[in-house]
Amino acid sequence: MDLCLILENTLPTNENEWYLEKEFASELTAALYYALDSLHVGAVVFGETTALTLPLQKVENITEVRKEIESFSGSLFPWTYLLANAIYKTKDNCFSKNEDRPGVANLAIIASRTKPSSIIFNDYIKAADLLRKSKGGTSMIAVGANNSLDIEFLKHISSGGNYFKAASFSEVSQFIQPIVKHALDIAAGK
Repeated sequence: MDLCLILENTLPTNENEWYLEKEFASELTAALYYALDSLHVGAVVFGETTALTLPLQKVENITEVRKEIESFSGSLFPWTYLLANAIYKTKDNCFSKNEDRPGVANLAIIASRTKPSSIIFNDYIKAADLLRKSKGGTSMIAVGANNSLDIEFLKHISSGGNYFKAASFSEVSQFIQPIVKHALDIAAGK
């Protein structure tokens, strides 16, 4: 499986929530690594800017990849409209070029805590639809970590209703095994 994590580093996040989000991404990546035959992982972080923080690469040493994810930096910034940019960056930079393996399932996991404004809601949906329809197709799982996040938003950016919601990132570790199950189904073409 080729996996791209899309992580949010925006206000009103505090440093602890950013730490917990990275810890969740690290633990999820390790669980997928042990569950799948072959895992390539990349990451896009959006906050003040949107950047391909980790180019898609084969996981040879899960400990090193986890350290890299946990060391992601960024400045907390109040611009949630960058989620659409992060999805486009995932399509153009994470699942593109020579890194994306033909015939291997692509999975994007979006971790978000900010409720989108109704003005830009459709921009997110358009970006998610484009990623899902890109070459080979990409499945998407949405993880929301905020009580104010709209379930409809999570449904729309995920594939086939693969979304999870908690009050904060301190509660999302309960979703790791269900996400791994969904990933295994995706990898098997189900």
